[in-house]
Amino acid sequence: ALFPNTSEQGGCRFLTKTLAYRRKILYNKTAAARHLQYTSKRGTVMKKSVAKKLIITAAFCLMLALVCGGCAQSKTAVASKDFISKAQSLGLNTQDTTSDYAQYDHVVNSTSAGKIEGNAILWQADFLTANAADKAVAMFEANKDNFDQLSGNLSMVSVGNYNIYEKTGDGQFMYLSRVDKTLLYIKVAEKYAGEAKELIKALGY
Repeated sequence: ALFPNTSEQGGCRFLTKTLAYRRKILYNKTAAARHLQYTSKRGTVMKKSVAKKLIITAAFCLMLALVCGGCAQSKTAVASKDFISKAQSLGLNTQDTTSDYAQYDHVVNSTSAGKIEGNAILWQADFLTANAADKAVAMFEANKDNFDQLSGNLSMVSVGNYNIYEKTGDGQFMYLSRVDKTLLYIKVAEKYAGEAKELIKALGY
């Protein structure tokens, strides 16, 4: 007998039950594997979905930052009369120097502001308005090239509607600021840099 102490029939019934039990275990393992595979695929899909949402969110934030950054990266150009008013409020003397640029068609007007002691001009700043922004940029570049020939510590900014060039060296303070169609030009002895910066700050240039 295949199964001691049992009848052939009883042994067959036991074998049948055993095989059925094994098939049940095998089925359960297969179902579990399928469930695990489904869960894994679902998790992968969810991860891809989350990653896609993160990418879209990041792109939106970047676009928003660029838009807001563009709004922040601009200065308001002042008119010649405002330059005169702000300069005089700092105790500086002002003078219309437009006639000095009569040969340049692109210069609409020019004003100088400076500190005078007796008959001596201690330091001076020039404010010019061009008839177009690209003309003001050209004036900025031409004067920058002149300042580049001198040694010193340099700082430059070029964003939005303005350009700034600042250099201190060889006992001199040099400053150029172009905002839209206007240009502020300053070249003074370094000891007057503090006073010149007060004017720059008042103008917002």
